Amino acid sequence: MKTVQVKSFWQVLFNDEKLYFWKQLDIETLKIEGLYPNAVVSIPNVISDTVPIEKLTLYEIKERDILEYRKIKNAVFAKHTDAKGFITCAISGVKIQMRRDFQIDHIKPMSQGGLTTIDNLQLLTRKAHLEKTRKENTRR
Repeated sequence: MKTVQVKSFWQVLFNDEKLYFWKQLDIETLKIEGLYPNAVVSIPNVISDTVPIEKLTLYEIKERDILEYRKIKNAVFAKHTDAKGFITCAISGVKIQMRRDFQIDHIKPMSQGGLTTIDNLQLLTRKAHLEKTRKENTRR
């Protein structure tokens, strides 16, 4: 059995040099306490994220704003659901009432400039989504 060694964040940043890590930690602590000579402590300038929401993936939207994600998801499902509650796959035409059997797909992939908008999103069965993705990847 092969064991995988996972490095801690400090080990990656400081090349596994524990002494250097502790020295830098001490310096930063002294800066905070105002005891480090010639240290210039400045308040960080936070720049808000200015990427338009439609240029984000669904995952990124979910991480940024869960309510917006749910709104988009519900709108896509509503677009593909008939009056009897059947959801239709945009490619195969399969009709199922279970939401869990579907995945949201970009009609025009984001890699080709597609946006995360209701008009560019469709529902596919897992099988249809896998097949569409496979075909797109073989074209590259």
